[in-house]
Amino acid sequence: MLSKRAIFRVNLGLYESYAGDFQSGEREARTAQDLGSPLGLLPLAFAQLGQDQLSQASETYQALGKADSLGRLGASFAESGLGDLALYEGRFSDAARVLGKARPRTWRPRTPTERPRSSRRWPTHTSLRGQKGAAVAAAERRC
Repeated sequence: MLSKRAIFRVNLGLYESYAGDFQSGEREARTAQDLGSPLGLLPLAFAQLGQDQLSQASETYQALGKADSLGRLGASFAESGLGDLALYEGRFSDAARVLGKARPRTWRPRTPTERPRSSRRWPTHTSLRGQKGAAVAAAERRC
């Protein structure tokens, strides 16, 4: 009944990957894309990360950022994902560049809970780089 609704496939793909079933997550993500949803790129990137396909995940995040129909939302997910990938790989300078660039460009939140994920990771990132003062200040501001 719901198999032709792309957004349900996107959500299922995300939850499959959260549960550790990355092959099923990838299958659902590709089905969402086949149904015409560029948002299917998000669970695809998660599934690729879980399968240790880091270069493919990077390419998928970049494609997500270029998806015209998603606009700033796709760009925000892409920047956040690429920043996380850089952190995961220990490329802290790259993560600083990506996440630092993402913070001012994303939409202005109406409430603190709408803040982009990339800005929420900023305290963690600065802490990992040994910038404890900046991390504390960022956390206190709740970026």
